[in-house]
Amino acid sequence: MGRKRLSDCDKIKLIESKGAKSMNIPSIVKALTNEFNTNDPFQLAASLGVKVLKLPLGNLKGFYKCIEQIKFIFINSNLKDDEQKIVCAHELGHAIMHSKVNCCFLHNFTFQCTSKIEIEANRFCAYLLITDEMIKDYEGLTYSQISQATYIPLKIVELRQAQEKMF
Repeated sequence: MGRKRLSDCDKIKLIESKGAKSMNIPSIVKALTNEFNTNDPFQLAASLGVKVLKLPLGNLKGFYKCIEQIKFIFINSNLKDDEQKIVCAHELGHAIMHSKVNCCFLHNFTFQCTSKIEIEANRFCAYLLITDEMIKDYEGLTYSQISQATYIPLKIVELRQAQEKMF
């Protein structure tokens, strides 16, 4: 007997129940973007029932927290819109892959962390915000040029490139 092929919706349920161990990050992102037809982290959060709250958070960029089985992403309302999108993508990675761990995004967009879950959240962010179509569209540009054109931090562009070797 062959293995039953999972629908994207079933894959998402599996991801949420088992965390990042159930699938690799590009597959997680593909399942989400296929199921909900968007790579916008705010729309994905809403579709998944993750509450996003924008509040002044001082020096903190954002954090993920699960309170009484309700998932929350808190984003610093003082950040620019493009920065909020990056924080939301990063924290959504935690909400999906590390749903039992409360996480803070303290790194001031340097992405120089060594924690396994922070690296996974950064990779999730990179795959979510830099689509395969973007890779094709920006072929021939430097990482810096791609970063400037998309308002995505250079470290995220480099992280996506390091995984794909396609730019």
